[in-house]
Amino acid sequence: MLADSDFIALRPISEGGFEPYDKVNLIGKELLIDIDAGEHLTKKIVKL
Repeated sequence: MLADSDFIALRPISEGGFEPYDKVNLIGKELLIDIDAGEHLTKKIVKL
């Protein structure tokens, strides 16, 4: 489950990535795969 502390705004946004203001909609969501710190979070990785 994603928590507020899991987010770091990265630039540029990768294709399929989220804007920083989308963070509030992602908190509590599950990931389909594990990612490392600093990797881009994309729509393909989040279980929406």
